[in-house]
Amino acid sequence: MLPNHLCRLILFALLSFSSMVSQAAGNRGITEKDLFDFVWIGDPQISPDGSRVAFVRVSVNEKKLGYDTAIWTVSTADKEPPHRLTNGPHDSSPQWSPDGKFLVFMRATEKDGKPVDQWPA
Repeated sequence: MLPNHLCRLILFALLSFSSMVSQAAGNRGITEKDLFDFVWIGDPQISPDGSRVAFVRVSVNEKKLGYDTAIWTVSTADKEPPHRLTNGPHDSSPQWSPDGKFLVFMRATEKDGKPVDQWPA
């Protein structure tokens, strides 16, 4: 089970990303068009020292034919907003290196891209 402060942090990230949907819906019922505005997070990974959480942010793509995913990070100690680490559109499965200096993730193969990238944390 996650520590209480990490649960609050993940909940904060979910609520901040979903606020756009609640504003769009107002006092009316949700329609099928509102589903295209949904944004959610998944696969949270806590850094080895516990100072950061990396997660996948998922949204419907512009053509509304699939999903875009990107890796984001957020501090567990500060009140700084989440920070987008990758531009996607198909990044997933973040994993911290044992020393916490690097974050490895999967990227869907593109014509001139590689399937796995490594970024300094």
